[in-house]
Amino acid sequence: MKFLDLYKEDKYKIEIIFINLMILLFIFRNAIPFFKYPFLVIYIGFFIYSFAILRYKFLIPAKGFLKTFLIPIILVFILIIQFFLSSKLYLEVFKDVLNSIILLTYFFLLSAIISSKEQRKFFLSNLINLIILFAIVITLGGLSSLFDVFSFSG
Repeated sequence: MKFLDLYKEDKYKIEIIFINLMILLFIFRNAIPFFKYPFLVIYIGFFIYSFAILRYKFLIPAKGFLKTFLIPIILVFILIIQFFLSSKLYLEVFKDVLNSIILLTYFFLLSAIISSKEQRKFFLSNLINLIILFAIVITLGGLSSLFDVFSFSG
């Protein structure tokens, strides 16, 4: 597997693999509900790790991120304000706010970590390989439940 070629000086590859894994666990958590637990663990752990790493050089990626994603950030703030100012606190609106904040953190992490064409190329190739792997896992899980492979009933 080419996407597992990791060297000590290629720390960004490990970070990109974890970001891709988080993205796919976030997307496919509806297909297999078990994916939300590893997603939460990896997301919280990587968020703490990236905050510790980017603590000193936070302003450089933040300026470019704010300039690039100004409209989505404004829309998230409007959604948050709408959530707090509504007469009823709806779970659906809260989930939308949480999902949009998670997506914005993905975009921030990607803009902070990926800075060259080589890194972007690795990101895309790794993402494609992981999508294929997740598709195989989801297909096998769906087929096993369809054919009742793991059933203990007579």
